[in-house]
Amino acid sequence: MKVTLLDGGIGQELVKRAGDSPTPLWSMQAMMDHPGLLEAIHQDYFDAGATIATANTYAVLRDRLVKDGIEDRFASLQSAALAEACAAARGRG
Repeated sequence: MKVTLLDGGIGQELVKRAGDSPTPLWSMQAMMDHPGLLEAIHQDYFDAGATIATANTYAVLRDRLVKDGIEDRFASLQSAALAEACAAARGRG
C-alpha cells in the first residue's frame, strides 16, 4: 500500500504562529503581514515527512477581498501562496 503524506492545517498554523488577533481575512491576513512565514511552515511539514504541500488559498476569495477593498490583490495573493509552497518544496532535503 502506498501512503501519501499531506501537510497539516496550513491556515490554522499560520494564524497561530503569526500571533496576531484574528481578522475576517484569517490566514490570508497573516500571509500578507508575515512574508516568509508560510514557506517556513511548509518547510516544517516537509521536514516532518510531508510529501505534498497544499496552498494557503482557502481564504483568498474575491468576496472577502472586496469587503476589505483589496480585490485587486487576488492574483498576487494566489501567486504568493503558491510561490511559498513551491519554495519550501525546492528546499526540502
